Amino acid sequence: MPLTNAFAFAFWGGDFYFFTLGDPNGQADYSKVTKLDYDDSDNSGKALTTVHANAPIRVVGAGVSTCAPLEPPG
Repeated sequence: MPLTNAFAFAFWGGDFYFFTLGDPNGQADYSKVTKLDYDDSDNSGKALTTVHANAPIRVVGAGVSTCAPLEPPG
């Protein structure tokens, strides 16, 4: 993942989610969302995968509520 001007992360459901500026040159107002399957629940060997290449906003902060479920739905 390239270093960008906007960066945030969150941990939810055993996985890390990284929110970085979609354009590493800082010319875009959208974010790229990447997931690290930390608990290997997807059986992909803790791989980094792109969840959303062009999220419609520039994410500059992220967090997870203590009331959020511990596991993703499904």
